[in-house]
Amino acid sequence: MGPAHRDRPFRLNPLEHRVSAVGPETYFSTTASHGGFDDKGRKINKINRLNREQMMSNNVEVVRSFIEAWSRLDPAELAGFFHESGVYHNMPAKPVVGRETVQTFIAGFISTWTETDWEILSLIGEGDWVICERIDRTKTTQGDVDLPCCGVFQMEARKIKLWRDYFDMGTYVRAMSAS
Repeated sequence: MGPAHRDRPFRLNPLEHRVSAVGPETYFSTTASHGGFDDKGRKINKINRLNREQMMSNNVEVVRSFIEAWSRLDPAELAGFFHESGVYHNMPAKPVVGRETVQTFIAGFISTWTETDWEILSLIGEGDWVICERIDRTKTTQGDVDLPCCGVFQMEARKIKLWRDYFDMGTYVRAMSAS
C-alpha cells in the first residue's frame, strides 16, 4: 500500500522550504524552519506562524517608512524609529549607540544635504530581521551622489534595535570632492 500520507494533497510550506502532507494533524501543527521551534524555544503552530508572518510584515513596513522618512531630512523623526538603545553602524565607521546619539550623528552628517531620495531595490524580512538594498540619491552643498547601499536591520517591538549599513565610502567621498 504505501504510507498513509500519499492519499493527502501536498503543499509547499514556504517557511519550511519543503513539501509536506496536508492533513488534519499538519494543519494545526505545521512547524517552521528551526526544527519546529522559534528562537525562544516555543513550538510554532499555525497560529504562531500567522503571528510571526504579521510581525515580519510589520517590521518590513517600519523599515519602508524609515527609508521614506529620509526624504524629509529630519534627524528627530529618523531617530524616533530607533529603539532607546538602538545602534546605527555605517560599516565604514564606528557604531553609534543610543537614540539621542543617533539623532546627533544623523544631524551632523546630513547638515550639508539639500535633498535625498532613497530608491528601494529589494526589501525582505524574516522575523526580527529586515534587509533593504537601495540606491541613495542625495544632493548636497558639496556635490551629488547616487550611492548603492544595503541595510541590515534587527527590529524589536517595531523599533530599530540595530542597523548595519553597507556601502562604499570611496564612492561617497569621490562624489563630494568632485565639485
